[in-house]
Amino acid sequence: MGLVKPVVLSRLRNNLQDALNMPGVTVSDLDEALVLPPTLHVVLDGIEGYSAPGRVIEHHEFDLILGEDFPYERPRLKWVTEIFHPNILAPSEGGGVCVADRDHWDFDSRLSDFIAAVTDLVKNPNPYNPLVSETCSAAAEWFLKQA
Repeated sequence: MGLVKPVVLSRLRNNLQDALNMPGVTVSDLDEALVLPPTLHVVLDGIEGYSAPGRVIEHHEFDLILGEDFPYERPRLKWVTEIFHPNILAPSEGGGVCVADRDHWDFDSRLSDFIAAVTDLVKNPNPYNPLVSETCSAAAEWFLKQA
């Protein structure tokens, strides 16, 4: 990890304060026992998405995985709850999330902005650029028909 633990914890707490003020966002606690590099569990409630074609859900969970070089490198995501989305893999398919076109990352980037970009992705899927999986392709096709 590029920075010492107290500095990383302080930065994480400061970074996540804005996210904790966003409606429906919960992030796992950052206590002194946190192991570096950390994985934070994020819950989005009240954000409309789909678990199957036409089946609306408003509860989503993902893990925000911070690497050894955080805050110099972008966090990774692993989706935990079921989702029907062209840009988010279902947990059974690995839980990957395509955020490449949603957020630029550099040392000054904030995790709250990153979480906001993921929230926006859930609400506004891009069916023109699905991830390569059977489920994502089916979701892209379904979303295109709904437009």
